[in-house]
Amino acid sequence: MTSGIHTPRPTPRRPEWAAHAIPLCVLPSSLWRLGALFVPGDWYATRLTVPAAFSLVFLSVFSEALALLAFGLVRPWGEVVPGWIPLLGGRRVPPSSPRRSARSRSSGSTATSCSTPRT
Repeated sequence: MTSGIHTPRPTPRRPEWAAHAIPLCVLPSSLWRLGALFVPGDWYATRLTVPAAFSLVFLSVFSEALALLAFGLVRPWGEVVPGWIPLLGGRRVPPSSPRRSARSRSSGSTATSCSTPRT
């Protein structure tokens, strides 16, 4: 570890694999959304408006970014705020913060995917 932050015990193998699997599980839907935009002559791509196309790109990037945040649950930077963050660097992260964050991410991702425009 280059940051000098040490966890009291190493992360078990299963949670580590799960954290790596989460972004990979989100990736196919993101690629499908982006592929629907860029396939020439596709029925779906010809009926999309610019705001709808923007929302598909935004949803793909947003969902993948949220999926990558799962690494914070198994890495030391999920336990201690990195030192380069002003005023908070080096402080412990309260255990309830990742749970609240995960709940809001899952709710936001669900709400965003349910509100995707249909044509």
